[in-house]
Amino acid sequence: MLNEIAGGQNPDYPQIMAGVLVASLPTLLVYILLGRYFIGGLMSGSVK
Repeated sequence: MLNEIAGGQNPDYPQIMAGVLVASLPTLLVYILLGRYFIGGLMSGSVK
């Protein structure tokens, strides 16, 4: 999808950046909401 927007002679950079933001938003929200569990799992796996 972003490849189609970026193609051509004159790419529309604001539209590309909006697409990148929309595409990465779910991952960022999951990390923000579940970040403490993610870090806790990393720490418990490293302690022996």
